[in-house]
Amino acid sequence: MRRRQNALAGALATRMGLRPRTLVSSHLLELGSLAGISVLAGSTAGWACTAVSAPMFDPSPWLRPLAAAPDLVGLLSTTLATAVAVVALVCWSAVRSVTAARVGELIRG
Repeated sequence: MRRRQNALAGALATRMGLRPRTLVSSHLLELGSLAGISVLAGSTAGWACTAVSAPMFDPSPWLRPLAAAPDLVGLLSTTLATAVAVVALVCWSAVRSVTAARVGELIRG
């Protein structure tokens, strides 16, 4: 139902003069902001949990080196790259459904 409503709204907007570039940018902005907030919140929570729990899992805290939070740059960059790829694919799918939609069929729905 949501996909059909989105396709109908986009198809009507393009018939009223919305350019394809604007349609793509609006989808990218909407989906990218949601994905960005989610990745940021998840990454912050993950880093905070590992920073707190790493010293607790140290079996011998009197020995050097002391336990510290691991370097999460590789994990965060992989997560960010995956989020960008997912946003691009979902945006492509949404724009494709709008451009391939037949307004008459969607209205009869």
